[in-house]
Amino acid sequence: MAISIVLCVGVFAVTGTVTLSDTTTHFYGAAFLILPMALAEYNSSALRAQGSLWTALLPRDILWRLAMPAATVALFAAGVILSGADALALYSALLVGSLVLQYWVAHQQGYELRAGWGGTAQYLRERGSIGAWLLLGALIESAALNADVVLVGLMAGLESSALYFNAMRTAGLMTLISYAIVLVMAPVITRHYYAGDRFQTQLVTAAGAWAGFAFAVCTFGLFVLFGEPILSLFGPVYGDAHLVLVLLSAGLLVDAATGPTLTLMTTTGQERVFAYSLGAVTLVSLVIQALVLPTYGLVGVAAVNMIARLVSQVFMAFWCIAKVGVDPTIFGVLRLRGMGRQLQSSQ
Repeated sequence: MAISIVLCVGVFAVTGTVTLSDTTTHFYGAAFLILPMALAEYNSSALRAQGSLWTALLPRDILWRLAMPAATVALFAAGVILSGADALALYSALLVGSLVLQYWVAHQQGYELRAGWGGTAQYLRERGSIGAWLLLGALIESAALNADVVLVGLMAGLESSALYFNAMRTAGLMTLISYAIVLVMAPVITRHYYAGDRFQTQLVTAAGAWAGFAFAVCTFGLFVLFGEPILSLFGPVYGDAHLVLVLLSAGLLVDAATGPTLTLMTTTGQERVFAYSLGAVTLVSLVIQALVLPTYGLVGVAAVNMIARLVSQVFMAFWCIAKVGVDPTIFGVLRLRGMGRQLQSSQ
């Protein structure tokens, strides 16, 4: 709510003092979307913590994401072309509807979604520092995902920003399976790790890494072969970002190969290292991107993004191996035989 208010006040103040060449209504649309998005994230986390995966994911991550393009296409077929602000308002309304459905289903199944302050003071005393580092890590991760798009928009213009944004979001399809797997695996990994069962922790991690990597490899091949016609679905000019798509996808392929490093880092007491390392890599990569953009354009920015992702993921993977004792990468499967023999000998 605070972010929504600040955004609205900021836009109102700017438009009241500066004459702009374009409308700013899309900022208000984004402000209205922030609140249900935050509530959806809270609901998803609360329900997953209570062991309800489908109730957590189905309304927002499946129904809402399907309803958005379906409603847009239906309105377009009816002759209604949405502006940016109209689309954001529509998507906000659809998300609110999905949240209402989620509350009803959760209530029917006996899950609790009411927010309260009980126990907050004790939690802050006992785990406040950990929560602060986790929050900082989440903020840095969000910035790392979107900062280069903002940089391209500021330095190269809105058209270049749109090209880069569409290529990045299309490349992000490679992580669909990995993201879903992590949501399922995170509590399982945490339970086995803190129970002291390193074999089961390694087994679950390796299985998840290979499942996500297999899907990412197939999707990467699809982008290499057919990336230009896929991007052209957004418009003929977007096909020019094929090389950008391939470079960004290569970085995400490394991400998939290194498995659930983020989950291991943030659930095994390594949240400070995660925040430090990702923050440093993000900051350095942004500086380099700003330097290469005028000469090498979007391809240079995408190449730096790929290298930065490679550096951060490989560093965190090695850190997990050395400090956590679990290999989150696709090569973690090689450790299972030796760990299995040690387990049998100890029994």
